Parts: sequence; C-alpha cells; structure tokens
Amino acid sequence: MKGYLKNERPFSFQENFPIYSRYFRLFFTFLFFLAFGAGLYDWYLNVYAGEWTDAEKRQYVETAFQETLLRENVFRGVVSSVSRLTESHATDVKIGNDLFLPSPVTATLKKK
Repeated sequence: MKGYLKNERPFSFQENFPIYSRYFRLFFTFLFFLAFGAGLYDWYLNVYAGEWTDAEKRQYVETAFQETLLRENVFRGVVSSVSRLTESHATDVKIGNDLFLPSPVTATLKKK
C-alpha cells in the first residue's frame, strides 16, 4: 500500500486506452449519427406511418373539446379580473401624504 501512493506513475488515459485515444472522434461521430437516425425513424413513424383507430380518433376529439371548454372558462375568468382592475383604475385616487408637497404638520411647525 505504501508504494501505491508514492512511487507509482499517475494514471494515464492514453496509455491505458490507446484505441479510444486514437478513435474517439470517430466513436462520437458514430454515436451522433446513430442518435440522429433514431430520431428520424421516430419522426417518420409518428408523422407518416401513424394511423389511429376510430376509437382513438373519437377519444382525441372528446379530449380536445374538453380542453377547449376549460380554456374558455379560464379566459372568462381572466376577462372578469381585467374588467375589475379597469374599474378600480377608473376611480380617482386620493393621495394622503404627497412627498413633494409639505404636509400640514411640517408647515405649521415651520411657522412657529
């Protein structure tokens, strides 16, 4: 155990894996094209070779209709909240203490 820490050479990846050091670019290029090809194949299956049964089509139409109703309810809620905000902004706001005008308390203190 003593010699392991002091006298041995450090680990060299090139010396221990010479084939990887020589062909790593080719290896990663192959992996890239393999993943790209798998993606193309999946895209082809979903776009061109995908066929739905009548039951799947009916289920999709029903789900899309339910989502449309849900979005309409959300839209109506947003419209009502915007209308409430519009009404609240239409009312005049009374500023109790203006920073740029002296308050009545400081004005009376300065007069004394």
